[in-house]
Amino acid sequence: MSSLVLALAAALAACGDEPGAADAAGVADAVLAVDAPVDASPAPDAPSVCDSETRDDVYAPGLAKTGPAGYVVRMIESIPAPPARGNNEWTLEVLAPAGPGQPGLGLTAVPFMPDHGHGTTIVAEDTDLGAGRYRLTPVNLFMRGFWTVRVGVRAEAGAGAELDVVTFAFCVI
Repeated sequence: MSSLVLALAAALAACGDEPGAADAAGVADAVLAVDAPVDASPAPDAPSVCDSETRDDVYAPGLAKTGPAGYVVRMIESIPAPPARGNNEWTLEVLAPAGPGQPGLGLTAVPFMPDHGHGTTIVAEDTDLGAGRYRLTPVNLFMRGFWTVRVGVRAEAGAGAELDVVTFAFCVI
């Protein structure tokens, strides 16, 4: 406990029988309580920030999105599942328009919280796993709430031209 809080509590408690001493003792107790550690976790039955969210996708392995150019991006796995606050690892499969999985592409992930107007400064790295599968890590969703993650499909790893884009949306707690 800070020495300032202790000094203030002692001074207020020293009021003794002076007029208003009962109020001073109450203030001293309140000051001591403010400096006590606080459990910021929500009550077990408290509503979640995501309970009333309707814009989010329902996570399930195989969740697929089709971009305007016809590429299909399928979420094979999220660790943790469903996507959660903090760093996530996503395994995605990319299918060409009317075709099989596409190896040799590059993926980008841009997490964004539209309700707050910000994203994250942590850039996810993509790894080509072969057969049209890719790993993105870390997909950083650092705070509770509604996130969109724009996944860009590039012609090649690095600075290749963007071929298509899809957006996944999750509310994390």
